[in-house]
Amino acid sequence: MRYTSVLPRLWANWITLLGSILATISGFGIILLLVIGLSAPKGNPYLGLIVIIVLPVMFGLGLLIIGAGLQVERRQRREGPQDPLQAAFQAAFDNPSARRRILFVAVGTIATVVLFAFAGHETLSYMGSPKFCGTTCHEAMQPQWDTYSRSTHSNVGCVECHIGPSAAQEIKAKWNGIHQLVSVLTSKYDRPVMARAEQLLPAQETCLECHTPRRFMPDRIRLFAHYALDKDNTPKFNAVALRLGGLNPRTHQYQGIHWHANPDNQVKFELLDRERNRVGKVTLITKGQTVAEYLPAGAPQKPIGVRTMDCIDCHNRPAHMFDFSPKSAVDRALFGGALDPKMPFIAEVSVGLLAQTKAPREGAEARFRTELAAAYQGGHPEVKPDSEALDKAANTLARLYLLNVYPAQNLGWNQHHSNTGHTGEGLENPGCFRCHDNQHVATLADGRKKKLSQDCDSCHTGLAFDEDPAKFDDTLAAMVPAAN
Repeated sequence: MRYTSVLPRLWANWITLLGSILATISGFGIILLLVIGLSAPKGNPYLGLIVIIVLPVMFGLGLLIIGAGLQVERRQRREGPQDPLQAAFQAAFDNPSARRRILFVAVGTIATVVLFAFAGHETLSYMGSPKFCGTTCHEAMQPQWDTYSRSTHSNVGCVECHIGPSAAQEIKAKWNGIHQLVSVLTSKYDRPVMARAEQLLPAQETCLECHTPRRFMPDRIRLFAHYALDKDNTPKFNAVALRLGGLNPRTHQYQGIHWHANPDNQVKFELLDRERNRVGKVTLITKGQTVAEYLPAGAPQKPIGVRTMDCIDCHNRPAHMFDFSPKSAVDRALFGGALDPKMPFIAEVSVGLLAQTKAPREGAEARFRTELAAAYQGGHPEVKPDSEALDKAANTLARLYLLNVYPAQNLGWNQHHSNTGHTGEGLENPGCFRCHDNQHVATLADGRKKKLSQDCDSCHTGLAFDEDPAKFDDTLAAMVPAAN
């Protein structure tokens, strides 16, 4: 049967015509987008969503509509003469001049589809880019965009961590995106925008795409700089050797902090709050066997869920880190030389000024220049910093403020905290001590009581505590930045 007799049947009526258009465009789109996707340097989750879900559904729907239209066409044939629409298409295909015009329209349509496919691919690529995520809703997402841009994960796309690999998760992400767009347009979004713990994807779908738990990391020496709030900004440094660990290639045992990454071990813990800051029963399972159940002190509390520990439970802010407090930001600036530790009372004055989180971000440098001079004049009139020193300090304080404080978003200090380690004078960020609080106790098979270890040396070895860096040995002294 010649195509000139087959094709008019596909266009026998408006039903088959509609189905043919849907099936042709979606089928051609699937092939074209697959070629574009395979030739692209990086995959795009939105492209996958269209190729795997949207276009196949359109293609199948088109075939169903064609089938329904053919059934209508057969019934019409039995009931009477040929449908005028089919007769017109048949006459057109029998006419060479009309066939050429139809071919021209078909080629033009294909070219248009190709053009829109490439334009659509560029649009989808932009929708999956960090710039789209961070700047389209710029006021709402500015804090996250700023921290991401300066993080060690700034070369990792937002969608690679925030959208899972499955089509279902892509659909969920787009549905959430619609709600978020409405919230931004109506200015009814949360301030600050918080990534709830339950919204974080499992490490198996994010971190482990690049990192491997089998990697062994040797001990790493870290300095923690602290400066007293006195006239001399007295330095008091702590130095520790972090026992990062992992799978030791010599002993073939997991050790150190990354003992938790051992695939033979599962640590399950009860959640007592949504942010996972309070932990109930902790269960250790080794090779499928329950080894111990550590119960917290006090009366039992009803958990809101049970979770299996993974990387995200400690590394909960791998790309969006903020300073813990004004003091920690000032300590970092003094350690790096951005603030001059020889400037009397600069630590005390800076901490006080940075603690004010309601001032606008606009004009921050000029404001800090004025407030610095006033703070010295009012609190330490005996100190007369020169204009250049005040300018440099004001510039640094403005930068620290802009990196951490967003008044329009109600974002101040320690609202986005990290669970890596444990920080704060009163352990406002308990981190490791959520479980290792010396209060979780297990009863072993022989009746003995065992506390969930809080042995500091399991994770780090102290090398210096509240020590003057001028007294460091050569190894530690080499880690202190040279004075300008």
